[in-house]
Amino acid sequence: MREAGMSLPELLVGMVILAVVLSLAGLAIIPWIAAESSRSAVHEAGMLLQRTKAEALSRNHKCRFLVDIGQREMSVLDGNGTPATTDDLLVVQRRIPSSIGFARPDPGAPITFSPVSGSVFEVVFDSAGRVDSGAGEMVVYGGERYRRLTVYGAGGVRYERWDGLAWTREY
Repeated sequence: MREAGMSLPELLVGMVILAVVLSLAGLAIIPWIAAESSRSAVHEAGMLLQRTKAEALSRNHKCRFLVDIGQREMSVLDGNGTPATTDDLLVVQRRIPSSIGFARPDPGAPITFSPVSGSVFEVVFDSAGRVDSGAGEMVVYGGERYRRLTVYGAGGVRYERWDGLAWTREY
């Protein structure tokens, strides 16, 4: 009589091989996930900047985009049509993942938006959608990759990545 199936040693060897393959795959995917987190964080900031511009245009007064690296948050605030910031209304707020850092591979500060306090920076859009204050850059680091978001005075944004020697456009 012939029996079908596998013996216990054959099953164990198969499980060990599967565990090794899955471990190697996991080690390969972790840096990729961190790199995608940096790309995602820059694009999220860009979308929030565009949202701030759209809010300023639709509300017909100044709106602010804030980056708080201490609290790890990005926010869009409605200026409420007054010069005081104490009455600003929160439109939207997003967390910055803990896997993201603010650093750059070349000389300079990682964030050159207008400083509000030690860890808070802002870009202010006027009612015409132009940058009233804060045009500059934000560079994030994650997964051994650097990504840069540049905000121009006319209200446009540009995404770039560091290729090891220079900044190149993302698309």
